Amino acid sequence: MKLVILEKGQNQVVAGLEGDEGHETCPVLDFLRNQPANLQGTAKGFRALFKRYADGGRALLTPELFHEASAPEGIWEFIKGPLRVFCFQDGGNLVILSHGNRKKRQTANPQDVARAVELRRRYRQAKQTHQLTWMEDTPHD
Repeated sequence: MKLVILEKGQNQVVAGLEGDEGHETCPVLDFLRNQPANLQGTAKGFRALFKRYADGGRALLTPELFHEASAPEGIWEFIKGPLRVFCFQDGGNLVILSHGNRKKRQTANPQDVARAVELRRRYRQAKQTHQLTWMEDTPHD
């Protein structure tokens, strides 16, 4: 499994890649880059949220910017306007981003939670079998 490092500091913010070898895509970055013109500023603001998390973890983010999407599943979400980026944590200083979605309901969509849970399952399996590959992000803005 490949992970792309988006921000490093006291903590690390990484995103999972999907797809076949050599044709991987990053669902989080694709989601943020492909927002309509009226949400481009909001989408770009996620980088600042990821940086704040990298610098100081949850303590630097209010519950309006970062909170549990599903407490039973341990899935969290970064929030900026109507956009959400789902994630889970591994240990105290690593957060793995799964994917993004536009908020359409009061509570997190169960399909979004399930998608993040599936990435976490794959991540844990890859970690246990020493199949994690780390890549540095190359900024595209």
